[in-house]
Amino acid sequence: MLRCTVEYTGLPGLPGYNTIHFLGTTAADAQICVNKLDTFFNSFETLLVDRLTITVSGEVKDIDPATGDTEAVYQVPPVVILPSNTADPIPMASQGLARIRTNQIRRNRQIQGRFNIPGFAESLNDSNGGVVTQLVNDLQGPLTALVGIGSDTQLAVWARPIGAAGGLPGAAGVVATATNAQLWTQWAVLRSRRP
Repeated sequence: MLRCTVEYTGLPGLPGYNTIHFLGTTAADAQICVNKLDTFFNSFETLLVDRLTITVSGEVKDIDPATGDTEAVYQVPPVVILPSNTADPIPMASQGLARIRTNQIRRNRQIQGRFNIPGFAESLNDSNGGVVTQLVNDLQGPLTALVGIGSDTQLAVWARPIGAAGGLPGAAGVVATATNAQLWTQWAVLRSRRP
């Protein structure tokens, strides 16, 4: 499993980071994953404010999903995305939330993932304080492409190893392939991002 790191800078309350996982184990796979993230963020950079800078790290880690141990580190060219919207951003405590679904179950719970996207323009806030429907629709294509069903570098969710608790035995970590992803219709709130 490959782990890519995305860094967000330039707005109050940042830097912020996402770790996004993909299937794959080689340096070539690592480059593909960085390219997928580059394509993803560039597909909607006009919706993000120009004070934000998004950097996809060129250091991609190959992680053993069962233990969480790093097995290799691949160095590929990093990618910098410079959004172009000149509007004011929504408040930094509010961010877009990409929700990732899988078909795998562990301990009677569906394995799911998510990542936040900061820096959307204020104009994408609807009259009720939620995400405008058009934004949800506009991001569906890029999120589907990021998932990449059937590819060797399909988007994945890592469920960490867990210890024994409450009479249940411990469990090794699991990598679950994403079946779909979509932007939530509400803004996610990050209390730690208040400037």
